[in-house]
Amino acid sequence: MYNYEAELVLRSYMPKELEKGMLFVRVTEHETILWELETIPFDKEKFLVEHGAPMEICIIDGDDILAEPHEIGWWDEGEHVDELRPISLKDINVIINEYDGWLDIGVGSFGSDNGIRAYENLDQGTSWISRSTGLPHNDKSPNAGNWLIWEDLNRDGCLDILMAIQYVIPQVEHHFIWLGDGSGNWTNNDFSLPAQWIWGPYGLDTGDVNNDGWPDVTFIKKIGSNYVPVVYVFDGASWTEASSGLPTSLHYAPLAFGDLDNDGNLDLVGLEEYSSETKVHAWLGNGAGQWTEIPLIATGIPALPESVTLADIDHNNYLDIIISSDQGDYEPGGIRVYKNTNPADELAVTMREPLGGQVFLAGCVRKIEWTSCIPTGTGTVTLQYSLTGDQGPWYPIIEQIIDTNIHQWTIPNVNTNNAFIKATLSSEGDSISTVTPRPFMIIGQNTPPNRPVFTGPTTGKPNEQYEYTITTTDSDGDTLSYLVDWGDGSSSGWVGPYPSGSQVKLSHSWGTLGTYQIRGKAKDINEVESSWSDSIPMNISVSKIDVTIKGGFGVSIILKNTGNENLTYIPWSIALDKGLIIIGKSNNGILSQLKAGEEKTIQTKILGFGKPLISVRVQDTMKNATGFVFFFFTFGVK
Repeated sequence: MYNYEAELVLRSYMPKELEKGMLFVRVTEHETILWELETIPFDKEKFLVEHGAPMEICIIDGDDILAEPHEIGWWDEGEHVDELRPISLKDINVIINEYDGWLDIGVGSFGSDNGIRAYENLDQGTSWISRSTGLPHNDKSPNAGNWLIWEDLNRDGCLDILMAIQYVIPQVEHHFIWLGDGSGNWTNNDFSLPAQWIWGPYGLDTGDVNNDGWPDVTFIKKIGSNYVPVVYVFDGASWTEASSGLPTSLHYAPLAFGDLDNDGNLDLVGLEEYSSETKVHAWLGNGAGQWTEIPLIATGIPALPESVTLADIDHNNYLDIIISSDQGDYEPGGIRVYKNTNPADELAVTMREPLGGQVFLAGCVRKIEWTSCIPTGTGTVTLQYSLTGDQGPWYPIIEQIIDTNIHQWTIPNVNTNNAFIKATLSSEGDSISTVTPRPFMIIGQNTPPNRPVFTGPTTGKPNEQYEYTITTTDSDGDTLSYLVDWGDGSSSGWVGPYPSGSQVKLSHSWGTLGTYQIRGKAKDINEVESSWSDSIPMNISVSKIDVTIKGGFGVSIILKNTGNENLTYIPWSIALDKGLIIIGKSNNGILSQLKAGEEKTIQTKILGFGKPLISVRVQDTMKNATGFVFFFFTFGVK
């Protein structure tokens, strides 16, 4: 269970004195801007009247302040508080990381010599503790770059930190990667990545460029007087440059990986700093480290580049480009969006993350990301996972959520090296699915319950209770709880637990005429759910069906709806008992529809001899007759 209401916020406060680095808010007609105080004004009171009070970070839950900056552990005893407070949005990168089910925080500092810190969320964001053993800190006066990325680089299930660091002592030493052990201990290992001079406002992103399951990296590299994008692919032990086709001159800054043309290979977007302007470039990747630039996306953007983000903002299933730039060190610039122009003309969904090769530990939280195309209206998404390949069986993650293109998934306590995720997009009666292209691994100590068997009646009347039975087994011998979806928007809720293999009986009534699809699922003591059972149709009706049994060629039943309601999904069965019946001893089926006043005939073939008892059941109506069977014919039915 996660408390998503507690959050980090900025609030105003009244300082005794103004200090450099304090944050202020400027509101214009078109935007709200956070800016940092660089020069202390002569007249404090006049400055505060003109610009308002400065801002500080605290944690709130609704209207309640849970923790002040000095209470939440954002600095250690003995450190200089003023180095981390107030926090500069330009110099500090705050990234969210998940491991134990609570969201933790990573912080990088440039200009304050505080390097990188990781903070563990101890209790719903109300208190924090530094988990930074091995990260660069005050001892060498490190400066951090503008990008901090969490990535499981060595695929051990524990998140690592990628962030450019320049040590002031000694000045020539630079590092990039710190491997985490999941307990707050970090070990620097760059695997000999040649990453000099990449701290500061330069690009950094990770992604699987060659689709081998290992994370690869792009960053800006200084070559002579040029700052150019480079790509290095990782094999778990070393790096190989894969930058063929990328520029080797001029000055580039922010970078972002993303599959722009939906061909299954990552592409690269980069912003060029040209004089005092910004240009937007993109290069298509072929999955083998070859890059081809497409026509320039935008040019002549005033101000210098600051960031680039890729997201599908208009639901056409293609990534759009969002950039920010500024007019100088602390002057406002702007945010610009460049939309892909492919039309949203058919239902589509594409998986973006995970794509395969990842290792997830049971109990941690990871993101599932996708894009979608919805021609008209809105849509919902159902997410499922498989433990045994891309054909299922499929276990529920979450069902019928609003199509936001992202979901935080708490990894179930299961064990597999062949996991897949399926996303199903539904809109206006249509649906389409996509599956992760390659398997990923989940490390746990449990297996899901087997798929339940769900049985019970298929016809009934309004407001009457009907009993159903659900049962399954668990290979780990865990006790099981059950949930039944009654098909009318209600469910039984989780009931249990019961011993594995128990026959659990549940009852329900329906107040409205119609046909309802009923299904059930189980979960074990580790909260791991089974897949859904097969659905059972339940037809609730007050209409009357007249049943007539006739002979002739085989046996026929004539059904007439004498009520005022159209009927759907009508089960029927015919059984012949006694006599020598070789073919046609029993038959059954579903009549899809019988309108009010309509009459339909169902004929079955027989082969036999003798005088059987003919038993017919249609919904909950039973009727019997006798007759004489001679080869393929029935005579004297009464």
